[in-house]
Amino acid sequence: MSSDYSLTEIVEILTRTMGEMESKVLAGREFSALSMRQLHYLDVVHRLGHPTLSEVAREMDVSRPSATAAVAKLAAAGFVIKVTSDEDRRVAHVHLAGKGERIVRLHEEVHQAVADLFISALNRRELQELVRMMNKIVAGLKADRA
Repeated sequence: MSSDYSLTEIVEILTRTMGEMESKVLAGREFSALSMRQLHYLDVVHRLGHPTLSEVAREMDVSRPSATAAVAKLAAAGFVIKVTSDEDRRVAHVHLAGKGERIVRLHEEVHQAVADLFISALNRRELQELVRMMNKIVAGLKADRA
């Protein structure tokens, strides 16, 4: 089977497809005004499970004041709740509000739909090889961030 697209074109097509899928899921809902960056913040809060503002900043690779401002906007919109730590009143943890949990769940459904595209197009061996190669790429990305 010959390849019709370059790697750059494939990345562009996949990125566009994911964006279109995301837009369809969010269209007409209370989430439609969210930017992709804000969605990433919600994903980080979900993945880290009640992180501190410093942990959010580190994961997003932004300054703590930038993370604080972004989280404040998400809190004002009802997506997250800032909770002061019982142990140290200077520390705040970020929790997803119900609205934030719903958007993260929808976002995960889009990710699963993209994974399903790969699953349906590849046989088991090809899928295992793709996962192996993608893990190699992700490991390189994480090493670059460290």
